[in-house]
Amino acid sequence: MAGGVSLFLTSHLYVLGGLFIGATLVSFVYLIIRLARSLRFAGVAGFLFLHLSFWGLFIFGTGYAGLRLYNSFLHSLPV
Repeated sequence: MAGGVSLFLTSHLYVLGGLFIGATLVSFVYLIIRLARSLRFAGVAGFLFLHLSFWGLFIFGTGYAGLRLYNSFLHSLPV
């Protein structure tokens, strides 16, 4: 069963990406709801800001490094 699902998802990368993003968002919302019981509003807002800023900078930095690497690779190819 798991082999068939894995084979299906490797040929449909958009579905795999959507499942990953959906599972990440659900777990993040669950974590925020669990933390909201024990933290005040400022604590929850700080936690939310910390996580969103980290992931935003991580995605931006990884994309920027990937584009720089790609451009340097293309620049080194003989024309």
